[in-house]
Amino acid sequence: ASDAKHPDRMTVVDEGGRRILRYAKALPTQGLCVQCHGPEAALPPEVKSKLRALYPQDRAVGYTPGQVRGGLFLKKAL
Repeated sequence: ASDAKHPDRMTVVDEGGRRILRYAKALPTQGLCVQCHGPEAALPPEVKSKLRALYPQDRAVGYTPGQVRGGLFLKKAL
């Protein structure tokens, strides 16, 4: 469900003569998310080590609950 801080977005557009419904929903960071994506200084050493081993190029840390971390996007022909 949408909320006032992160409302869903829905529009109908014309793409190449076809009507397309576009839908977008923000995916805000939840409390559980910050166990791996929270402030780097607050992450336990074992989490930092595992993140470096599994995702050496990833920089997805520093988030706090409520910050938008990603989104869900859908398109459907009408």
